[in-house]
Amino acid sequence: MKYFLDSSDVNEVEYAFTAFGIDGVTTNPRQLAVIGKKEAVVVRELGEWAARHGFSSSQEFPISIEVDPNLTKWEDICREARKIVQEGPCFVVKIPCTEEGLIAARRLEEEGIRTNVTLVFSRSQALAVARLGAKFVSPFVGWKENFGEDTASLACACGEYEEGVIALQKYVLDHDYQIVGPTCKIMYEDGTVEIKLPVVKLGELDMSHNEEFDKPFVNDEAVIGHWEMIDFLPCREMFHPEKQKSGCIKEMEKGLYFLPGGEWYWSFGWTKGLLFSSCGYPHRKSQNAYTIEEIAGETYLFLEFKGPNYYRGGRPELWVFRKTDSKAYRKQEIMSVDEIPDLPAEDASVLGKWNVCSLVQHIEEFDPLNPDIVLPYEDLYWRTAVFLEDGGMENSFRNRNDGSFRTDTSEVWRWMKGYVICTPQSTASKYILQEIGQVPYLFVQWKSGDYSFGGSEPYWYVFRR
Repeated sequence: MKYFLDSSDVNEVEYAFTAFGIDGVTTNPRQLAVIGKKEAVVVRELGEWAARHGFSSSQEFPISIEVDPNLTKWEDICREARKIVQEGPCFVVKIPCTEEGLIAARRLEEEGIRTNVTLVFSRSQALAVARLGAKFVSPFVGWKENFGEDTASLACACGEYEEGVIALQKYVLDHDYQIVGPTCKIMYEDGTVEIKLPVVKLGELDMSHNEEFDKPFVNDEAVIGHWEMIDFLPCREMFHPEKQKSGCIKEMEKGLYFLPGGEWYWSFGWTKGLLFSSCGYPHRKSQNAYTIEEIAGETYLFLEFKGPNYYRGGRPELWVFRKTDSKAYRKQEIMSVDEIPDLPAEDASVLGKWNVCSLVQHIEEFDPLNPDIVLPYEDLYWRTAVFLEDGGMENSFRNRNDGSFRTDTSEVWRWMKGYVICTPQSTASKYILQEIGQVPYLFVQWKSGDYSFGGSEPYWYVFRR
């Protein structure tokens, strides 16, 4: 048995060789992205390292370097492979198991350039690679270890690959599957392409699942500060700092803050290694693991967030953030506040008591015959609004956890023409009166933490007398 190190860092190679006596090295584009060096630099460093240690062939100490994965012609793959092996006698060229890749591997082996064929998912592929004389076969054992046995597949013509990927992704999402890994393609000699997508079948939502915030606070100076969201992915293997795939979740447009001492803001608190979240519908409390990595001079945070799919038997989502600063923020500094207008409390049409009937994202979505658009009535938080003649308000709210009610008085809420003011949060929410079917309805913006901390557009509570 021989041991190979998966790394592009010459310092890691030196340590592993000295400490554990590794027998070779293999690299990939993600490893290059992690250390932030160009492939030519890494190849030169590894070649020089092998020479210092007296290695003179790939038989003694093979170092696999992958060709550009975007190359699609065997001629281009061969051309790049020849450049790689010119840097030293220990290099083995890593080539994908595609139709063009297999042609290239055979030509290179005939030239005496040793190859390592990767992206091998099946025994038949491995046999084909062995038959053409490649020095190494790199089966994707980690695929099943990381993503499990469930794989959605689709076969199509080579020219239909992009459309096939879109069709397969749509199918699995429409049929209650969660995508948990990268899309891979296998090319066959007849020009057929097989698209493989790792998935997990989702079940019923577990309404009762909650995780207690029972961990003691442990400080982590490295996490304190502001992090901007840059990607949202099924798994860590898909992340590349220069190739954003999904972008930012709308609710996280303002990023994520870790406040000193684990202080809570919005729906989040933390202790070392964990972000606590208390949010969602149904309301859920979760412990979400995070790790921090330095990549190409930037600091990244990888958050395994337990979203809705997790509570249906799926896996956590990967939220990727990049650090922008290490400032010790306080909650008041990062909370958005409105400019409060100076208007009189003069609007007789709104005076009196209003009872909630719906919550909508946009006013035009409201349908009196189908009010449960966003939430069912029993889960609505704001229950009644009373507009007093002196500009004060009395608003009642229902606790979704235990069903209890509380009433806030004019110390918290007041109103003026066209606006409802929340004094502690410094928000000015618009109200609009509309008559639908000869029935007056009152629409009031709901400026929750999603608005104050997340930067989201407010929803509208709908009331009727």
